[in-house]
Amino acid sequence: MISPVAWLDSRPLPSKLVIAVLPALVLSVGGAIAAARKAPEIAAPLAATALAVFVVGVGTAWWTGRRLARDLGEVCDRLARLDRVCITGLETSLVAMGAGDLTHGVTPTTRLLESTRGDEVGDLARVVDGVIGRAQRTLGAYDATRATIQAVLAEVRGLQVEAEAGRLSTRADAARHRGTYAALIAGMNATLDAVTGPMQATASVLARVADHDLSARVEGEFAGEHAVIQGAVNRALATLSDSLQLAGTAGERVAGASEQIAAGSGALSEDIARQAAGLEEVSASLQQLSAGAAANASQADGARQLAEDTRARTAEGVAQMERLRETVGQIKQHSDDTGRIVRTIDEIAFQTNLLALNAAVEAARAGDAGRGFAVVAEEVRALALRSAEAARQTHALLEASAQRAGQGVTLAGDVRARLDAIDRAVSGVAQTLADLASASGAQHDGVAQIDAAVAALNELTQRSAATTEESAAAARALAGEAAQLQTSVASFTLGASGAPRPDGQLPVAFRRERRRSVFTPN
Repeated sequence: MISPVAWLDSRPLPSKLVIAVLPALVLSVGGAIAAARKAPEIAAPLAATALAVFVVGVGTAWWTGRRLARDLGEVCDRLARLDRVCITGLETSLVAMGAGDLTHGVTPTTRLLESTRGDEVGDLARVVDGVIGRAQRTLGAYDATRATIQAVLAEVRGLQVEAEAGRLSTRADAARHRGTYAALIAGMNATLDAVTGPMQATASVLARVADHDLSARVEGEFAGEHAVIQGAVNRALATLSDSLQLAGTAGERVAGASEQIAAGSGALSEDIARQAAGLEEVSASLQQLSAGAAANASQADGARQLAEDTRARTAEGVAQMERLRETVGQIKQHSDDTGRIVRTIDEIAFQTNLLALNAAVEAARAGDAGRGFAVVAEEVRALALRSAEAARQTHALLEASAQRAGQGVTLAGDVRARLDAIDRAVSGVAQTLADLASASGAQHDGVAQIDAAVAALNELTQRSAATTEESAAAARALAGEAAQLQTSVASFTLGASGAPRPDGQLPVAFRRERRRSVFTPN
């Protein structure tokens, strides 16, 4: 069940007023009834009056409640709208402003009640109008604050745009703002002045450096990082000045060294040219020597072949001489045999002559009977004498032939011995010529290798000559660059802190003695 208090709270305001007045009216009617009981004569008028009062009281309470409810409802509606629109919008805008969003604006749309009531409800309406007015002024102050912050941010954005464009001399207008905002803008301008002051001083120094004046320094008293930058720039300029002074000195030394290199390269190029000419002469001589060695090898080979042919012919002559010696020996043997036969014939003729003498003696003894036999014996004796004479002549001839055949055998032996010696000599000559041909071939190969080595050396010399000429050209170009470097360094105004190399010494690479070629062509 609903409690009476809850039920009463749920009732509208006029009902609440009627319910609130009803006990009083009931009490009043009860009092009138009690009075009528005590005085019956006035009971009817009193009852009518009490009823009228009750009705009027209830009606008045109802009308008053409805009017009060309307006025209070309007007050509540205005307060609710103020909370729903203005205060909530202000809260949302302030939250957005806290997040950096200034695009949210708040329009005061809650109107004033402007009540003319003189009672408590009018007082309440006027209090609510004060709250609404203050809220409207607060919203106006918010919009003004937002506009001021937007103006300050516009100034900051303008400075940012100008800074991004490189126009660092632009400043914000602090006179357009008041109070802390003006102080903030002035502080930003002062910050820019503090930042750009050293930059302007540095830019002025760099402009002088761009005009080749390295004696410029960043002057002034700076603090913090600006002092660090000032010191770094001044040290950099001093280092650059020293470096350029050293570069100028080095340029002079490079120019001198380049001239020495160019001169040395020229002399070396001339030496290499002479060396190349000498190598060409050596190459020509080696080619001639190679041709001569080839000709010698060919001739030696021909002589070796001729010696081989001679040796073969000599061997053939030795063989024929051996056969001749054997033939002459056989002839001598035959002559000896024929001499023995002739001696036999001579002995036979002697015996025949003896027989013929004996026959003649016997025929003489026989007289006429033996005369014919004596003639025959005489003829036989004559034949025997002629045979003996012929045999002696033949024997003499055969003796002479045998003697000459013996001499022929001896001479053939001597000739064979000489032919053997000639064969050995020809064999030695052939071997010597073979060795000579082999040596000539080896000499030809060696000369060819030397010629190839000389050709490679000549090519290397040609490349060395080209490299030397390029080195000389590079040295001349380096001398030109060194002269340009000297001219460039001379165009700078340097400070007094340079540290040139003492005694004008050249770098170690430039102080090396120049080597000259010692080749002299034959």
